[in-house]
Order: sequence, then structure tokens, then C-alpha cells
Amino acid sequence: MQTTAWRVVHSVLSSGQQTAGSITAGLLSLTAGGGISITTSSASQLQATNATAGDITYASTVGFTILSITNTVGAVTVTTPGTMTISGNLTSGANAMTLTSTGSTFSQAGGTTITAGTLSVNGVGGYTLQNLAITGLQATNASTGAVTLIATTP
Repeated sequence: MQTTAWRVVHSVLSSGQQTAGSITAGLLSLTAGGGISITTSSASQLQATNATAGDITYASTVGFTILSITNTVGAVTVTTPGTMTISGNLTSGANAMTLTSTGSTFSQAGGTTITAGTLSVNGVGGYTLQNLAITGLQATNASTGAVTLIATTP
């Protein structure tokens, strides 16, 4: 299999589907109407919007910052081995959202909101997520430290 690497400072992917290789970018901006699937990325910042149908699935090979994710028409799944920094709003509407940091934890900027039907959060070490507009919750910590989750809705 041929490996393709894309090295860009700012990337806009409109087709929504990564079929091979890896993406390396400073800011990766993704916009689609039929779902987004990125399987290997080392972008330092991510913003993603999906408008018509389908899920957003994003797998990073490094810790990174999420500027925003909007997908009210499908689920959102984001995975990283490093720290996931949330500096903007994340929404999957009434759909499921899964945030996973397999080797580290989460950092969330004040004032940002996470909106989802069911939110699944999987981290290593203690973490705090706040302003959660959710209807269901599953959270794990594979190590030690407190997990604090603060909802905005009962």
C-alpha cells in the first residue's frame, strides 16, 4: 500500500473522506455534507462542520486543540493519544459524542459548551469538563485522579 503524507499549514477538505496516508497541518478545517472520516492526522488544530448527513470521525496521532465541531445530523467521535484541548464549542445535537484520549487527558477553555445526546468520555488521569448540555453520560479514567463533569442541563 502506498503511503501519502500531506503537509499543509491550513487545509480545507471538502470531500470528507480520507482514504489513505496521513494529514499533517497546523490548522485543519473540514467542511462536508455527507460525513467526515479522518483516520490519521497530526494537525495541531481542528475545526469541523458536517451539514447534511453522516458522522464525524477524527483520529489524531498527537495531542491537539479542537477549535469547534458542529454535526447536528450525526455522531461525533474524536480520538487522540495526547491531550485533547477544547477551545471552542462541540455539538452533535441529540446524537452521540465520544471523546477519547488514550494516553493523556482533556483541557477545556472556560465558556465552551459540549452538546450531545449521550456523551462518552474516556481519558487517562483526572479531568474536568463543564458546560455539558447532554442527556446521557459515560465517563472513564484509566488511571488515577478525579473526573469532574458539570452539566448545564438536568
